[in-house]
Amino acid sequence: RVVNFSKTKEKWSEEACRDFGNRVKKFGIELEEVTLKPAPGPPKRTVIQQREEEGKELLSRVDMGREKLILLDERGDIMTSHEFADYLKKCADDGDRGVTFAIGGANGHSEEVQQTARKQGKMISFGKMVMNHQVARVVLFEQLYRAMTIQHSVPYHK
Repeated sequence: RVVNFSKTKEKWSEEACRDFGNRVKKFGIELEEVTLKPAPGPPKRTVIQQREEEGKELLSRVDMGREKLILLDERGDIMTSHEFADYLKKCADDGDRGVTFAIGGANGHSEEVQQTARKQGKMISFGKMVMNHQVARVVLFEQLYRAMTIQHSVPYHK
């Protein structure tokens, strides 16, 4: 499952995610996308209040005893595609019911969400640069497809 706090309005992003989602489906994996309404931010609320409200909403959607929470965050671990594929396989081998990937809102993830991910999942980064949610979604979907090809020895990842 992929959760984010912004609706994508760009056609190119939607098309790319749909394409990679269909490719992943061929490996028997259905990618569910959940778009949550962003919490009000400045000037109505502080950035911290906005993050906390979005964080509570996100955490209410994750079955913490049975799912891994993986945050996309520029402060997360940088992994190679093979390491990412191995991590996803380990999640499946460990009996996790599912994985929730969370793309933060405009102001990122709350401290509570980050701590939860560190304990019951992982924080990963696609690089040290910040990217908007549309680009992050496309990169995530492509990396999920790439991970499946690596796991199943399909010649895409070379």
